[in-house]
Amino acid sequence: MAGTKETPVAGHAIVSKLPEPAGDRAAVEFGRLFVDPAARRQGVAQVLIQHAKDWAASRDLDLMLWVTDQLTPAQKLYTSAGFTRTGTEVASWTSPDGGPVTVHRYDWTQVERGTLGNR
Repeated sequence: MAGTKETPVAGHAIVSKLPEPAGDRAAVEFGRLFVDPAARRQGVAQVLIQHAKDWAASRDLDLMLWVTDQLTPAQKLYTSAGFTRTGTEVASWTSPDGGPVTVHRYDWTQVERGTLGNR
């Protein structure tokens, strides 16, 4: 959780164990990032992302996440935070109207960022 002076609980995110390995390095999934509309554009999302990256780095883990195709602002946020799009696929779930949903996978790896062993 993160807050601002005006909004004590301004946002939250979770980090969860993956049901199966995401690659050749240990990784966890970052997700459920939410920022209260009253606190948006104040750096809350960046603080939550950085906290997750610091937490993962302290445990020698990488992060991965999924973003739906229509969430272009979220894609830009994650790219600016150092995540790299590594895949695109059709989700196993559907949109509220029953249509297919395209999702993009983003990874943040310590090896790519040069932070491995620099904690």
